Amino acid sequence: MAELLARRGPRTALQHAVLHPHPRPPTAFASPIVLLGRSSYATKARTVAARTPKASVQAPPSSPPPYNPPTVDLHKIETLPFLLRPPEALERLDAAGSAAFGFGAAVNLSWTRLLAVFGIKKEAKVKRIAVRALLLPTWRVDLATRGKVTVDKEDRNLHVTADIALAGFRLDPLNRLAFRFPHDGRFELYDPKNHSEQLLDAGHAITTLPFETGPLNLLAKIAAMPKLSALKHGFGLDSSHFDTYMFAAYPLYLPFYLGEFEMNGKRASAVVFGAASAKDGHRGTAIYRTYRPSPRWQPSQRAVDVNFYDRSNDPYLSEKSAFLKIQPQVMKHLAELNRPASPRLGDGSTSSKIGEISDPLPANEETWLSNPRVMRFSKHAEANKEYVKTETDLAEKEAIVFFTRRLPDYATASRRTQHGSKSMNRDQLLAVVEREALKARKAVALSKPKWVTQMEQEKSARAITVRSRASRGR
Repeated sequence: MAELLARRGPRTALQHAVLHPHPRPPTAFASPIVLLGRSSYATKARTVAARTPKASVQAPPSSPPPYNPPTVDLHKIETLPFLLRPPEALERLDAAGSAAFGFGAAVNLSWTRLLAVFGIKKEAKVKRIAVRALLLPTWRVDLATRGKVTVDKEDRNLHVTADIALAGFRLDPLNRLAFRFPHDGRFELYDPKNHSEQLLDAGHAITTLPFETGPLNLLAKIAAMPKLSALKHGFGLDSSHFDTYMFAAYPLYLPFYLGEFEMNGKRASAVVFGAASAKDGHRGTAIYRTYRPSPRWQPSQRAVDVNFYDRSNDPYLSEKSAFLKIQPQVMKHLAELNRPASPRLGDGSTSSKIGEISDPLPANEETWLSNPRVMRFSKHAEANKEYVKTETDLAEKEAIVFFTRRLPDYATASRRTQHGSKSMNRDQLLAVVEREALKARKAVALSKPKWVTQMEQEKSARAITVRSRASRGR
């Protein structure tokens, strides 16, 4: 094996990953490395002893010794089970791999399958080179921040919420996936032994990649973003004055099937999301045309889903018309956080483009798992999103109260109620909107997660300590 790798030159990132895999329990797998040449990367194919593998890759007689898992706290890492079984996954991979080479290749595969129904064996033009079942480390991030931006010489109260889906590894091109696939089943705590053996009954092993990168420094990166001048950019923004009241990161292992395909010397890859059941058609499938000059995953998805809320003091005015002018510029500015880079791995190979949202994680999992911002998805995600929703709702209600108080005494307004529209004077309207604001404040208090309250108390205590030391220094 060493001689074979030496002849092929430096390792690719995936070769590095499978030669030094995530610690896993002993199993009866044989573990060869299948080299796919310069066009993409290597895929590890394992087989179960005394079984006939259902993938197209055969195992050599020898294998490296198994790894024993260390004692590590994994109570925050969750995963989805493989609901899609290998036979259905192979069918979807073949269809996606053929589609990657165009309409003619897809028709050829359909024709080949039709002939097989009548017992006529005909080889498809697109060759399936290798198949691998993977558990890929990923992150979901909930982020919410608020502050002021200047638009048309006016200050606007801006709330930004973001749902971010990121790779937690540095393997190109797999980490370019957005990891926003609809899924079936429920998240469950990740168990290295049980989840690595989910497909044993079907004769397939699972390769688990380790967590290498994470977004745990994102708050510091946001605070360090450069100020934007209203004269130069069309809007003014100082991120150091923004209050980020929600930042939670959820580590997840997501199941995928990866296939490598070739036709006429050209290469392509396809993935099928393993948490989509067989009844869902071709949901959760993506292709990567390696043979193209600038390949990308199709269909494309956004890694960062951002929503803007303009909670300004004039909510009844055409607030969107003013804010929509700057929304593209704000998006472009936020995209700088995900600007790609191409660092080198220690073995001489080039990793994928790692966005600035993520940084390398400590080698010891217990170190980053102990970070209070790292949370269990199924336990905290729903409550965190509800809290963000109540906060943005409160900001809107308070803006309406502020605006109503500035109305002249003779002003009247039409207010929609459950029984239709009702005409109100200024005092009547103010009483209604103040009750709504009070109700929104109570909703915030009830929905605020305990960990947010604890962090706010710790932050307040630190501020008091700093002020006390400063006063003694005088």
